[in-house]
Amino acid sequence: FARDSVKLLSEIGERRQLVEALDTVAMILAATGDSRRAINLLACSQTEMEKIRVQPTPRRTAIKTPLLSYLRASQPADVFALNWLAGSSLSLREAVDMVRRLEYSG
Repeated sequence: FARDSVKLLSEIGERRQLVEALDTVAMILAATGDSRRAINLLACSQTEMEKIRVQPTPRRTAIKTPLLSYLRASQPADVFALNWLAGSSLSLREAVDMVRRLEYSG
């Protein structure tokens, strides 16, 4: 469902909702052990939120803060930093393409 939301929101141009959907996919990736792509998408979504000058909701912050702490602790600091930098460098289109290429089991 989250992946389909990203596709739909990218097609209709709902940028803020698209960024939030990327966060949701990142949470799923983190929960399934794909830390690298989770960090990439979280970094991209944060960069995009800053570009459109929108603050995350308190609820979103309450979810993302422990998630980022978990992801930071899950790998060496230099690896986290490289994954964050790579994600920050992604365009919104590239992030959407990354999500489109994901295959979920189940």
